[in-house]
Amino acid sequence: MIPVAVVYNRPDPVRAESKDVLIEAAFVEKALRERGHPVHRVICDNGLEGISVIADRLHVVSESGVVFNLIESLGNNPRLYPASAAMFDIAGLRYTGSSYEALVMTTDKAFSKSILFSRGIPTPEWAIYPETDAESCWHTVAEGKTCIAKPLREDASVGITDESVFSEYYLLMEGLIRMHQDYGDLLVEKFLDGTEYNISILEGRMGEPIVLPVAEMCFDLWPEGKPRIVGYSAKWNPGAFEYQNTRRIFLKDSEFNDNLSQLAVSVWKAFRLNGYARVDIRTDKNGKPHVIEINANPCISPDSGFVAAAKKAGLSPEALVGAIVEAATRR
Repeated sequence: MIPVAVVYNRPDPVRAESKDVLIEAAFVEKALRERGHPVHRVICDNGLEGISVIADRLHVVSESGVVFNLIESLGNNPRLYPASAAMFDIAGLRYTGSSYEALVMTTDKAFSKSILFSRGIPTPEWAIYPETDAESCWHTVAEGKTCIAKPLREDASVGITDESVFSEYYLLMEGLIRMHQDYGDLLVEKFLDGTEYNISILEGRMGEPIVLPVAEMCFDLWPEGKPRIVGYSAKWNPGAFEYQNTRRIFLKDSEFNDNLSQLAVSVWKAFRLNGYARVDIRTDKNGKPHVIEINANPCISPDSGFVAAAKKAGLSPEALVGAIVEAATRR
């Protein structure tokens, strides 16, 4: 079996979502050892400098092995993590997941939106604040109804709460000022109060995207009027109502299910994704699906949506991790 270096960043002790990388690393290492791979753990510190250091430490896999890239942040800055893939490219290393270019495109929400729009892939109307002022955001995005604001370059639902959804202009104006102080530039997006779906995709043996069972996020236990979103608390705060009452179910085969899958595959191809990815979709009031998020190298901790979809498809952790490694060997 080929050697695999599991490379991950040291988590930020003050960010709950950052600590999940340790669980991912343990999950991946266990699955690799079960398959018989020699495994080496390599932790990355100190931002971009740390990347250059670990490149020297990866001689154990330089010729025949693979880097399992679990880096989600550099120097506690999620914006910089695509640089890990660039360094692996420069070092001539094979690595799991998507390329530097794909990671850059999917990390910046405005960049992602522009590509979706240019490819004719439906996505909610958007604007960037403060590039676009609050009043213009309200009239062009919310159309006098409802919009949602998200940090432009964060992932893991960081900064997304009930207070990120606005149905009044004066609340939007105050909220954008507050969120901009905390997170910098913001994506302001038309809020689609429909159903949310997560579509997980795994690269097949011939390099083709394989869509795993489609998951629907259910908010049927939520009180009337509460925004039906998978925000930060739903993912990272076990004591929160949102965490305890957001359910995931898998769709049965149907024409609508096929449409969602085809839409997700079109995203995979547009962004030239590799290895594994997740596409998040919401429907509008007419049931039309729109892409709201592209997750290259999504979380694969044991309780993640991606691993749940793989399990539903009949894939063990060993088979899932093995498929991701096999995709990397084809680089």
